[in-house]
Formats: sequence, C-alpha cells, structure tokens
Amino acid sequence: MADITHGTWIKDGKAVDAVYQSGIKVYGRNLSLNTSSPISIQGNSSAWQNIRKLNLSQNPAGLTVTFSYAVTIDRLDSGALYMQFGTNFNPAWGMPINVQLKNLQAGVKTNFNQTIVFPTFIGDRNFNDYMTIGIAHSGVLVKFEDLNVTIGDISLPYSQAPEDILN
Repeated sequence: MADITHGTWIKDGKAVDAVYQSGIKVYGRNLSLNTSSPISIQGNSSAWQNIRKLNLSQNPAGLTVTFSYAVTIDRLDSGALYMQFGTNFNPAWGMPINVQLKNLQAGVKTNFNQTIVFPTFIGDRNFNDYMTIGIAHSGVLVKFEDLNVTIGDISLPYSQAPEDILN
C-alpha cells in the first residue's frame, strides 16, 4: 500500500517513482529539481541566451520523457522562450521545446506539454543531467512554472521532485 507523505508517494518506507491504479499511471516522479517556485526570466532583447540552468535528478538518455509546464508573459512580444538539454561538454542544440512568445496572450498562464525521446550522445558526451531555459530576441518578462519532467508518454499533474522534499 502506497501513501502520500509531504507530497511524495511512499511505499514500504521509500519514495517511489510512479504509482499505478487499475493499470493507469496516477503519479510520476518529477526529474526536474528545484521547480516548486516560479522562475522569472527577464529577456534583454539579444540573440539566443542561456538564462537558467535546471538540474535533473537522473539522466533519462534514450527514454521517452514528457514535459509539462506553464508560461505567463508580461506583454506581447515576437521573441521566443526556449529549452534545451545540456551536457557537461556541449549543449544539445535544437532539443526540443521552442515557444513563440507572439503566440501567447499577455498576463494569461498558458499550459504546455510535449513528449520526446530524451537525447543520447556519442562517446564521452553522455551527461544529460541538466536543461537550460532562456529567451531569444525579446525583452519580455516570462514567469515559468509547474515544470514537470516525467518518464513516459502521459502528461501528469505537477508534483515536486522527491529529492526537493526529502532533502
């Protein structure tokens, strides 16, 4: 029997990665650390820029991963919010999320989700242990929240990473 303690599912005294009820996944482990508070990013109207580094609790290389997150912008703008996966040596350019800010409504929290196969790298470039989020070609203020990175192809409600609660 699993129960919930301080926002983390516990079974037999240990945090679990997922809970299934009647064969349906109802809780999944968030791999993105330190995401319980909203992240505000102020663009500076320059080209692509890495603004925030978000650590992952594990490297899901080669696995199907679903991201869900919400974005609120302060004004209409033609720039873009982007997220990409990084390695200890080299960013993984083009992976996988790019939201055009001109498609959002100012002041309205907009939810997104996307499922991808998490990238792998050849040789010594296999450290997919963080991702970056940033703004390109914009001076807009973006509030970024409810980031939930879970293994699998089902978008689940936001939950904190167990490491954020247990540490």
